[in-house]
Amino acid sequence: MKLSKRLTAIADHVNVAYPHIWDCCCDHGYLGRVILDKVLEQEKSAKVHFVDCVASITAPLVSQLQLKAIDSQYWQVHCIDVACLPLHPLINQRHCVIIAGVGGELTLQLVTSLLEQFPAHDIEFVLCPVHHQYALRQGLIALGLQLVAEQLVDENGRFYEIMVVSKQGQHRLYEVGSLMWQHTESRHLVYLQAKIKHYQRLGLGGQSSTGIITAYQNLLAKLHPTLNKIEGEY
Repeated sequence: MKLSKRLTAIADHVNVAYPHIWDCCCDHGYLGRVILDKVLEQEKSAKVHFVDCVASITAPLVSQLQLKAIDSQYWQVHCIDVACLPLHPLINQRHCVIIAGVGGELTLQLVTSLLEQFPAHDIEFVLCPVHHQYALRQGLIALGLQLVAEQLVDENGRFYEIMVVSKQGQHRLYEVGSLMWQHTESRHLVYLQAKIKHYQRLGLGGQSSTGIITAYQNLLAKLHPTLNKIEGEY
């Protein structure tokens, strides 16, 4: 199955060695099915959980997976809210929870809820919000999460930040990102300049974004020191 550039990048960040992989907000299950194929190809013992709260999505997905005659020990479909993942009996096993395709505020709410419910569980989150990335990162830092990996992906004129975080991450998590930036990539410069202009427009509308603008401007100066600052814009 051919995935979009964004979903392919997300799938690449999923550790199929984890016993349980949760594809939340799974839509039509494309991402989870590709991950399931990887589990089977690599002969891993992981179970891929497809999670969505819409029955008209989960029911056909069950039928499709059953038609493929894939052993059910490798998959399970849940028609539930992401905040209600049944992790209680699985405390001694590692989990990879994928939350993508929703806003940063909702993403943070879901991550917060899961960490509050399962403080002793080993959970790695693969996140790809559609907006409000800065606020999400702030919230994740407040929760004590560390960075495992991150990537900036552009697709059809839009940019997506993929971040992999956990309590055991080896890198500090920054509000503006760190590992994902490539100073040789012109598209990264375009994205960074667009972020600055976005928050400047919010400031003109009365919202206080000074600290956010400064953080992105400092990053831009670090990545592209030859650019000059003029009237607060680049």
